[in-house]
Amino acid sequence: MTNYAYIECPIAGESPDAGFEGQIRVHEMSVSSALPVSELDNNIKGRRTRQPFIFRAETGKHTPGFYQHLFNNLEMADLTVHMVKPDIKGDQFEYFTIKFKELKVIKVGSYKMHVHAPHSGNYVDEDEIALVYGEVTYCYNEDGIEVMDRHDNK
Repeated sequence: MTNYAYIECPIAGESPDAGFEGQIRVHEMSVSSALPVSELDNNIKGRRTRQPFIFRAETGKHTPGFYQHLFNNLEMADLTVHMVKPDIKGDQFEYFTIKFKELKVIKVGSYKMHVHAPHSGNYVDEDEIALVYGEVTYCYNEDGIEVMDRHDNK
């Protein structure tokens, strides 16, 4: 079973999955924070850094909206990533949520697989989109655990 994540934001997507209509179905994503550490003594040697939120999704009606934000330097107020997985019965449930605020699109790229594999499934065209953000909240929904990070250097 494939477990997707879904993006809910002001730019509408075209997810075909029940419960996530109008959202963007994510194929791959990455978001991280890190502290710089000295290679000599493993002590922390600077300020925490955050990498942009990067995701890949099938090219669709959301694509021009992200280009518009990039070209016009528009800020997006918020964006939520809904992460789902199957329960014991095989039904999908949302177990983790990442909420971003004050986002700016910093990259939109298109990817087309040039693969000839007649016995495999279709390869879809994808977009890779990168955003920086002012605030992020990570939520483990099952236990209500939530942690927020605010960073004023967007």
